[in-house]
Amino acid sequence: MAQILDVEPDAFAAAFEATAYERFTGLYGDLPSTLREIARRSGRQPSDDQLEQATAARRRLAHTSSSEALPRRR
Repeated sequence: MAQILDVEPDAFAAAFEATAYERFTGLYGDLPSTLREIARRSGRQPSDDQLEQATAARRRLAHTSSSEALPRRR
């Protein structure tokens, strides 16, 4: 997501971590709005296209992570 949003990865990670409570409580609204805020805190103003791409990447990551965590039935 950091690369898509043109944000330095460590800055993105720090902003992502620093906003955990706000993200979990929905303070920033939907995912694109949340990613916009994290990028803003990292010194960037992403375009709508960048936000759309980063949102898709985050959703893929969440889907992959959660499906890998599920036990497989045999």
